[in-house]
Amino acid sequence: MDDVWRHVFHYFTTLERIRYERVSTGWMKLLREYWKQLNEVDTNKLCTDVCLNHWSDCVRAVLVRCSPHLASFSFGHDSQKTCDRSTKKQLHSDVLVKLTQKAPSLRSFHVDNCFLSSDSMDLLQKLPSTLKVFRLECCIIDCSDPHFANSCFLSLLDNCSTLDEFVITGHDSCYGYLYIDDDFMEHIPSTVSILCISAGEALKIRNANFVSKFKKLRLFDAQYSFLSLSTLQDLVYNAPNLLYLDLSNSPFITDFSPIGKLSELKYD
Repeated sequence: MDDVWRHVFHYFTTLERIRYERVSTGWMKLLREYWKQLNEVDTNKLCTDVCLNHWSDCVRAVLVRCSPHLASFSFGHDSQKTCDRSTKKQLHSDVLVKLTQKAPSLRSFHVDNCFLSSDSMDLLQKLPSTLKVFRLECCIIDCSDPHFANSCFLSLLDNCSTLDEFVITGHDSCYGYLYIDDDFMEHIPSTVSILCISAGEALKIRNANFVSKFKKLRLFDAQYSFLSLSTLQDLVYNAPNLLYLDLSNSPFITDFSPIGKLSELKYD
């Protein structure tokens, strides 16, 4: 009979699974067993029946029940495009506290369209060194200290020395005082193969010297950068195996012809 219930539980929503733990000790045991088997926390799957204001509460409740073997964390990403992009989700710091406790071997961290307080930012630098994928997309950082955001990101990058994918994208001044400049780029691990830094006004890079250390780089996205024609030529020379490159709306590049030398480049 337990196997029948295990099958039935897969059709329950997250809130139903949590609520039905109270039905009996048998159900609690089986449902807790279900939570222990999770290796990813994804709001796309967990929060389908939860209003936006309670996503953090829901995810925290799930993290409390999970085993310490979580490999992937995704908060806010809306693959079905059902949420209003103008409405930011609240990723509360207590969720990240619980995540760092429950996922000592986390490999993927993805936060999309969220509001991050300074407390939440502080916890980013405590993500484990096992991280391979870091994605922060269309978020807003609320931080009044002009150096704090950079400090958090640099600590994260220095700690996660085997990153394969680093993505931080957004528009205008959404990242506040963050500066992705030439010094910032020196901290990105050389293991990165996917590098997206189209972060609105936060993007301040002016040269492409950093590219030479990325031997595995296959994708580079830096829209609205301050790169020039000469730095584009350096980039093409140092990353001949690029498969994808987007430097659109870079005001100081008036001639993109050097890109023609990238023989592996794929075109949409």
